[in-house]
Amino acid sequence: MLTIKLGAIQAIRILLATILLSTISNITIAQVGPVIWEENFNNLDNWIKEVGNGSWGWGNGELEFYQESNVSIAPVPGEPGNNALRINAKQESGPGIVDQWGNPLNYTSGRLNTKSKVSVQYGVIETRVRVPDIDLGGWPAVWLLGLSNLSWPQKGEIDMMEMGQRKVARDLHDAHNGGNNMDNSTVNQTVGSNAIFYSDAAVNPQNPSGAASISYDPADVYARPYYNYSSPLNDRFLIYRLYWDQDSLRFTVIDNGTEYDLFEDPFPIDSASFEFREPFYFVANLAIGGAFTDAYNLGDPGSGAPVSMSFPADMYVDYIKVMEWNGQGEVNVGPPEFQSGNFGIFTDNTPTTAGITPGLDAEIFVWEGTLADATIPPYEGSNGISWTTTGKGWFGAGILSLQPVNLFDFAAGNLKFRIKIPANVSFKIGIVDAWGNENYVDFPANTTAYGLVRDGNWGQACIPVSDIRGTLIDLRMLSYEFTILEINGTACTFAIDDIYWEDGIDHGLDSISTTNISYTSATLNWNTDPSAVGYVISGGEPGGGQVNLSVGQVNSYNATGLKAGKTYYWTIAADRDTMGLVPSMLYDTFSTVSCNPPSGLNAFDISSNAAKLNWNTADNASKYKIYGAQQGSSSIVSININNPSTSVYTASGLSPSTTYNWAMTSSCPGYGTSKLSSIGFFTTNSGPAAKSGLEVDEQIRILQTKSAINLIAVSDDKIEIVILYNLEGKMIEQIEISQPQYRMNTESLADGIYMITIQTEESRIQRMIFIH
Repeated sequence: MLTIKLGAIQAIRILLATILLSTISNITIAQVGPVIWEENFNNLDNWIKEVGNGSWGWGNGELEFYQESNVSIAPVPGEPGNNALRINAKQESGPGIVDQWGNPLNYTSGRLNTKSKVSVQYGVIETRVRVPDIDLGGWPAVWLLGLSNLSWPQKGEIDMMEMGQRKVARDLHDAHNGGNNMDNSTVNQTVGSNAIFYSDAAVNPQNPSGAASISYDPADVYARPYYNYSSPLNDRFLIYRLYWDQDSLRFTVIDNGTEYDLFEDPFPIDSASFEFREPFYFVANLAIGGAFTDAYNLGDPGSGAPVSMSFPADMYVDYIKVMEWNGQGEVNVGPPEFQSGNFGIFTDNTPTTAGITPGLDAEIFVWEGTLADATIPPYEGSNGISWTTTGKGWFGAGILSLQPVNLFDFAAGNLKFRIKIPANVSFKIGIVDAWGNENYVDFPANTTAYGLVRDGNWGQACIPVSDIRGTLIDLRMLSYEFTILEINGTACTFAIDDIYWEDGIDHGLDSISTTNISYTSATLNWNTDPSAVGYVISGGEPGGGQVNLSVGQVNSYNATGLKAGKTYYWTIAADRDTMGLVPSMLYDTFSTVSCNPPSGLNAFDISSNAAKLNWNTADNASKYKIYGAQQGSSSIVSININNPSTSVYTASGLSPSTTYNWAMTSSCPGYGTSKLSSIGFFTTNSGPAAKSGLEVDEQIRILQTKSAINLIAVSDDKIEIVILYNLEGKMIEQIEISQPQYRMNTESLADGIYMITIQTEESRIQRMIFIH
């Protein structure tokens, strides 16, 4: 819904065309998976109703004033029992229906979002939408905005559908996708979509924000809005889809069961459009007028045509649902994850349970060039912040998390930091939330405040969160977790370090570690709690069941019975008797030593009777074993390789024109034999006739195909029992048949080496076989 002026950013067209043409070949066809979230609009619990006209009509010169009363749940006309979101646009004015300067407005409508309630990252997003007659001036849209704390367009925008576009844009593309190439479409006959991100190449005097819009296509190369002249798109439902994964965005509309792409090809996501690899939230609205439409802009009646659409006008959204796409798709319901313990903002040595890192998931911003880098050494560790003023009459800066941070559970805690600043400088420390609310506390010159002694040396301040949050700050959705501001124009050089939030809760133990890690055991260590009568250790494999174990007044525990090559987590709580358990809030993860088979099996220098086999050696192995056989034969040869650094073996005495399977295992001291490697195969060169893969035994013929093992008893013998084992000796199948032949289906078996035992009336035979 945020727009940029057409014709202003020729650089965008060149940039997007280059990206599309150079990376389309990398886009792969994927599959729609199960529904992971669905909004059927039985209520509006997931939505926040917006109010007002924003800044210059929401940045677009829109003419409407959004009211809560214009948004409701209502029955869908003609669909008994089905409710939908209804956005009602009206031609009305009155007290409070004004723009940001207090000028009266003549239209009201509705807009709502899910910013702190539902966010999505990847998936197929589908919505069913019905719009009213919008000719002329209506601008309905269902779209998404990036949850990022960065400003637009750096946060990104994804418009699933929007209607009401200017005639010049409709005429530009009407040779495609249902258009008649006659420049006569109406706003009710056309729908499009868009995605917007920041690009350096898009910055110019007419577009200082650097907004790159993929629908801006003056050469008519890839934008493909959908046209329907015979059955206009208003007053009936259409389905819109966004196919979104880490590599691309694809926009479509489904009309009467036929799906139409809204761009020539999916838009490829790369490092230039990283915004689309982060979470977004939903927005739905029905705007009136503005720069996207042919109607006039706010404050400038001469900039366009009068609004002539009929009022009242109702837009309906029946549902929004998210499905997996190419195995990707995640929906978060509610605010970001609640944090606890110590949350680091900028610290090297203070123990923290979580935090943000500038340059990774946070940025340090100096406001309006009021500070420049200085050289005061850090207070702790190797990283610090040092600035000097630049004579602007004030200074301001802060540390902003790229995504909102939830420190709601720190309400009883403190914000701590260290600072070295001249005593004669008054300054403020503040925080800002994702809604734009900000609050500050004062540090007057030459005055001790919040424990900070003003002597010009390094000192520590401890601000209660109850003071710095004020009355409006939403601790669930923080953007700037730390800011500093000076408004008196005092010149100075200063430094800040060791910034963190503490939740004010006693979490007992503050240090845990894991040592002596082997294949099947590890030692868990912690510092002792003088008040503890014992401890409870909790842990297991991520995603698996959790084990809880009580131990006495000790500071370590030897965990045994673990599995080789597995990852485990653990945490610990101190048992303070009458006070109960006090969780440490610390977690540690570790991986046991693994015994893996060689990898990368490959055959080369193949002749008619020999081949060289090579592989990647395995860590912790002391020797290897090679298993090999002709394909279709149950006669398997095994060869020991006693030097663990050996990576090549020459197999000789092979038959010409014959395919061989081979695989390997490792032996590891203190563990035993690894699982079987992946199975390799090769075919020898031609030569004298190859011998048959049919093995003839004195009592049993064994014929192996790709999907089965066929057993045939000779003479008058009968097969009584067939047992199949895997290489570890576990029985896979046992069959009692008493027949002269038997066919064992192997399609469901994993690739590997198996042992088959065949009991007849007269004998018992064992053979090893490859399944591949």
